[in-house]
Amino acid sequence: MAFSFSVSKPGTGFALLLSLLVFISFPLPVQAHEGDAEIELLRQQILDLQKRVERLEGEVEQGVSPNVAQELQPVAGGWQKAHNWKLLAEGMTPYRVKEVLGEPERQKTVKKFEFWYYGDGKVRLYLRRLKSWDLPSGLNSE
Repeated sequence: MAFSFSVSKPGTGFALLLSLLVFISFPLPVQAHEGDAEIELLRQQILDLQKRVERLEGEVEQGVSPNVAQELQPVAGGWQKAHNWKLLAEGMTPYRVKEVLGEPERQKTVKKFEFWYYGDGKVRLYLRRLKSWDLPSGLNSE
């Protein structure tokens, strides 16, 4: 397919060509891609891990007892135990949330949000990271 045009005034073709060159030389706005969100999520995970390593190294230097580490482990009973809900922290991975609370009774996904339901309690994840949660009623404190 050939493209041609005619110009009635001399110099108009040059001006048209010059304006096209100027137009294509300016960077166009970059479209956000799905990969960009994943890259940002990975960056956040790396930062979270760096903070965690720094905290753990500080605890080792201060001589924190290994028994403290055991207190940070979930107890049997999953989401029905108050202790396990206290272990939740913003930014946790879905894998860790399931380690602590167990499998949700039901799940709902809306775009980049996930909602997990445990009894009348709810866990909210955004971009596969724990964002917030509502405690269910009748938790067992034992």
